[in-house]
Amino acid sequence: MIKEVRDLQKKGLSWKRLDAFGLEYRYLAKFLQGKINREELEDQLGRAIKKYAKRQRTWFKRNKDIKWVSTGREASQLIRQFLLK
Repeated sequence: MIKEVRDLQKKGLSWKRLDAFGLEYRYLAKFLQGKINREELEDQLGRAIKKYAKRQRTWFKRNKDIKWVSTGREASQLIRQFLLK
């Protein structure tokens, strides 16, 4: 992914635009600009991903419209019921 970010920047994508692409791009751009070293990249990106995943889990838990299923059969039944409405 480092090569991908480096190539995008060489093709004219600004560092600011790369930052807007999301977590991985943001931290890899900082790394490639020399703002953080490899160890800081791994540490900061790892923490940012964990925080993002936690926010996603919280959102999913609060969304009452989500139907959690354990099996394909259960999913098929829910889909059938939805389509029959």
